[in-house]
Amino acid sequence: MPWSRVGTSGSRVRAPPHSPPHFNIQLENKFDIFNQNEFPSLVRDSSSLPSLTSRGPRSSESLVPPLVIPERSSRPRTRRSTFHFTPAPSGASVPLTVHRPPAKISPPIKRPSSIVPLPSTLIIGDSIIRNVKSKSSATFCFPGARVSDIREKIPLILTDHPLARDIILHVGCNDISSQPSEKMKRDFCELIDALAYDGKQFFISGPLPPLHGMERFSRSLSINTWLQAACRARNLAFIDNFNLFWKRPAFFRGDGIHPNGLGARILSDNLTGKSVFISGPLPSLGRGSCLFSRLLSLNTWLQLTCSIHKIGFIDNFNLFWERGSLFSRDGIHPNTRGSQMLRGNLHHALHTQTSD
Repeated sequence: MPWSRVGTSGSRVRAPPHSPPHFNIQLENKFDIFNQNEFPSLVRDSSSLPSLTSRGPRSSESLVPPLVIPERSSRPRTRRSTFHFTPAPSGASVPLTVHRPPAKISPPIKRPSSIVPLPSTLIIGDSIIRNVKSKSSATFCFPGARVSDIREKIPLILTDHPLARDIILHVGCNDISSQPSEKMKRDFCELIDALAYDGKQFFISGPLPPLHGMERFSRSLSINTWLQAACRARNLAFIDNFNLFWKRPAFFRGDGIHPNGLGARILSDNLTGKSVFISGPLPSLGRGSCLFSRLLSLNTWLQLTCSIHKIGFIDNFNLFWERGSLFSRDGIHPNTRGSQMLRGNLHHALHTQTSD
């Protein structure tokens, strides 16, 4: 709506002496927001908007573009991604460096060596040596084998173990119970004569004394004595087991023929050349002169017997004699200090006699 000029109607108004001059100013930069021509409604089609190139009178009102507010969409706006590549400089090659975290170095796993050392000693025999074991030896047990059977198996075993130096033969248990003595002696003579191998040392292991049966014991003792003399005549080594196992039921199984676990260990040590020791008794303290006298007699006899059969003897009698501080109250068993003293004496005897 244009502004109107307001003036007086016929009345004279005296102007002030120095009043500013009046100018005819038309206020035309005013718009009526309710006029549809000046402010049309919002439309989507741009063709309905007033054109700026029309030939009508150009006023300041037609130069103002209408305000168009776009309609919002319910879908989220998405933007297209743009790839930016940075070209490598010409004439120069840029090395590609990849930074990786340092790898954890695990300690090497120690695996057991799969190489088994070859045995230097072979033990060949019947069921008596079933549980005989040693670190540097190999045991070949043939249950029920006789002397003639072992003689036939020796060449094949030696062919498979050419580096073995010592061969121990223990056989005769089954011959004693099933063959006459003369037949068994001939088989042993043929076995000994067949042991002619260069670079090999053979040993004949004597029989074990049985715990039951006088006839079997007598034949075992007879063949043990004959074998010892036959090996000496042919310059062949003989291993005596008879005296070591005689009257030792703790070394045998229930059948009285085969050695048990303890007997197998004793036999293993005797066959492989390890020293066997017998520890003498301790003197009694305050239990009467009769018991003391018997223990002293046993100690003297054991020392003499071990010397004859070349068995190590450990003397404990003189070490514990009249040493009341080493015994418990019963006067027979050692106390804690006595046990330490006995252990030290056994270890000392093992080291000194073995080194000799």
